[in-house]
Amino acid sequence: MIYEVYELFKSHHEIVRFMPLASSIYYGSEEIRKNDEAPVSYPHIKWVPIGDSYLPPLWQTKDVIIDGKRQQVESCFSRSCGVNIEIYHKDYKLLEDMINIIVNALYDVLESTGNFKVNTGNMMNREQLSQNTVGYSLNISVNVPIYRLIPTVTVESVNVNINPNVG
Repeated sequence: MIYEVYELFKSHHEIVRFMPLASSIYYGSEEIRKNDEAPVSYPHIKWVPIGDSYLPPLWQTKDVIIDGKRQQVESCFSRSCGVNIEIYHKDYKLLEDMINIIVNALYDVLESTGNFKVNTGNMMNREQLSQNTVGYSLNISVNVPIYRLIPTVTVESVNVNINPNVG
């Protein structure tokens, strides 16, 4: 699910407008991130999944339509997926603009603030960055329900017995 959110985020119209080079947005683990070279194009975004936590479900049961049939799903847990979004740009003004665009794109993609949370954000130490680059690390959590289908029974026919002596 978190990769699907990344794909939706990457194709959001504001991100596409400001990020014409799709290769400037990366998805990867900590190991991949540490081995990456410094950004060579701007703006530059790294989407790095980090630890998850499991919370009580947001809802117990819910009716849904699957393959044209009404089904009930039961929520077991809510998975809170941690993601660090590293944003690099040429200067602070452009970086600030990109931060706002990213948060708004997340809101649009996830449809409400109930589905994600912006945890923290920190400017990166300039000594860790290449020359002519500023960076920001945005830590977010995306809530993903974990659910299972509840077996249902389809009624094929019903026999009704009428007793004329009642009533």
